[in-house]
Amino acid sequence: MADVRWLLIIAFILVGSEELIYRRLSLWRVSYRRYFAQPVIRAGESVEMVEVIENRKFLPVPRVVLEAAFDASMHFRAETDAFLNRSDKFLTSRSIFSLSPYTRITRRHQIRCDRRGIYKLNSAAITAGGVFGGSVFKHWECTGPDTELMVYPQLVPNEDLLLSSLSLQGDAIVRRFVSPDPFMRQGARPYQFGDSLNQVNWKVTARTGSLHVHLQEFTTDYYVKVLLNFVIDEGMWQQISEPVRIEAGISLAATLADELIAAGLAVGFYCNGVHSDEYTEGLQPENGPHQLADLWSHLAGLQLKVRCDFNALLRSEAELAIRKTDFVLITGYVDEEMRDIIQSLEDEGHSVSIISLPSEAQASAWLNWDDHPEVKEAHAHGEKPT
Repeated sequence: MADVRWLLIIAFILVGSEELIYRRLSLWRVSYRRYFAQPVIRAGESVEMVEVIENRKFLPVPRVVLEAAFDASMHFRAETDAFLNRSDKFLTSRSIFSLSPYTRITRRHQIRCDRRGIYKLNSAAITAGGVFGGSVFKHWECTGPDTELMVYPQLVPNEDLLLSSLSLQGDAIVRRFVSPDPFMRQGARPYQFGDSLNQVNWKVTARTGSLHVHLQEFTTDYYVKVLLNFVIDEGMWQQISEPVRIEAGISLAATLADELIAAGLAVGFYCNGVHSDEYTEGLQPENGPHQLADLWSHLAGLQLKVRCDFNALLRSEAELAIRKTDFVLITGYVDEEMRDIIQSLEDEGHSVSIISLPSEAQASAWLNWDDHPEVKEAHAHGEKPT
């Protein structure tokens, strides 16, 4: 009987000691860091998220429970060792492991991001426990530039871009700008596969020892302003009724910018939507790769909220157009007021091209949204996703 009492006393001492030790020391000198391996990707691509957990003390941590939340549009690769729970807006990751003394664990997760946006790794919750159940809980804030991921919009295939036009103007704007004038030259560049041999610049070729061709100018010095209308139906301008079509419109704008800036044109972007940076309303026309990166970054930060009436935005930009400008309107409708503004722009010597937002089915196909829960549920009930 005495032996049993001593065993009970020893057990109580062990449990109490462990409770005291682990409450005080289990997360002492334990560090946690989480970051993205690269800062920018395009929607539909994968990025590596790295977690580093380090125990820099002699005391082991037998049980560690790590919990974190992500945007629901992120998809972990199937072989991840975390338990995943998905809701409409969030994806919760929960993993269990142990930490030996003086140990660093580096875990790498492949995450696919299906939607453009700006994503941040805000915090993680860690529960550390002992052998007999003693535990302590702590939040770790994830800070630093590598904890933010920018996801650019998807680009639309060229054939789909041209077919989306309401008229031949949508085709003409790309074809006009990307076709150089063979009679206007501004220098030379290295020969590329597919260049015509009658464009070889023999003087530069002889001087440099490598084949060069004439660098041709373009027949227009117009600025291009791309305007995207977030309103699908002219009678419902205060809400986003079909988000998948707006997302496709953002992809259209990204693709146009890619085509036109590559052709050497100055391109700007404006929309009647809300940006994550409340002080940012649009981008003035500029050219070059930096402008393209800025424009894609701007598109990544757009939120699906209506900021103002599209006709008011169009009229404002028309008044600011000092030099000849090509306006490209990406919109789901054209009303009488819009036609009047377009006519006044053309009367002043500007050009206006109209590209229609794609149908919901076409937009879903572009963005690979057919397998998303909200699209599936809406299709099952014959409704539009919200």
